[in-house]
Amino acid sequence: MVQDLRFALRMLLRKPGLTLIAVLTLSLGIGANTAIFSVVNAVLLKPLPYANPERLVMLWESGAKTGGVFDARMSNFLAWRDAQEVFTQLGAYQYQDFNLSGGERPERIQGVFVTANLFPLLGVQPVEGRNFAPEEERASQHQVVIVSHDFWRQRLVAIQTSKRKR
Repeated sequence: MVQDLRFALRMLLRKPGLTLIAVLTLSLGIGANTAIFSVVNAVLLKPLPYANPERLVMLWESGAKTGGVFDARMSNFLAWRDAQEVFTQLGAYQYQDFNLSGGERPERIQGVFVTANLFPLLGVQPVEGRNFAPEEERASQHQVVIVSHDFWRQRLVAIQTSKRKR
């Protein structure tokens, strides 16, 4: 076996161009397979990090005028939830832009309107504070938020620190 390895090494050194092409081809093939497997593993093979992921669905609406398909509006979802008898639990979210003021200048940030039961439905609890109460899910009635740790650390602590310096 040692003689075979020496012979193979001599042949590879004798034709460096062919060796380089073979090594590059193997590298690209191994890299592509690794990348594809990483995506397939993350998307298809690993279970979702939620309680009962097989029970999660996404609802879409289609517009008769526009002919397009889009995410269901929160107001429509709330009407469906109140009228439905099929699903035992329904939760929803809707992306929204918000104004953040209180710092040196107001900022436009992206957030999400959620129903009060969305976090418990996904099996997620806030690290600090409490979850939303059912009466707080109507956007015009209450101004209650749950913020991520990164948002709190980067934005809210910075606002608090700048107010102390004044």
